[in-house]
Amino acid sequence: MGADQNTAVCWASADDTTDYFVKLRLGDFDEAGGGLLLYSFIEGHNSYEASLSDDHWVEFGATLKRIHTAFAPPSLIRLIQREAYSPQWRDAVRTFLETSEAGARDDLVSVKLRGHIVFAAV
Repeated sequence: MGADQNTAVCWASADDTTDYFVKLRLGDFDEAGGGLLLYSFIEGHNSYEASLSDDHWVEFGATLKRIHTAFAPPSLIRLIQREAYSPQWRDAVRTFLETSEAGARDDLVSVKLRGHIVFAAV
């Protein structure tokens, strides 16, 4: 789940039949991230299976606003990881697309990409 290859998730049932969503992070842990997280498991449908009503969208937006405007002490803020937005992969894709557009690559993946991707300078 998510984009972290070092994280595994599963459903677990305790001896008292309480269901949990379990998330395990492998490798190095930090104080904010932890290693094993347990959440109450709530049976339901995801957004691919059920659409939100207008009232649900309003509630969802209000919830996000509360999260993004909540006060957090500096001691906690220092522990939150921040995206660096490194250009490494953006530059790699740009180089790939430029050489692909120039016909420098004739492998099957490149040929298929040339047919589906329009290169735009950013």
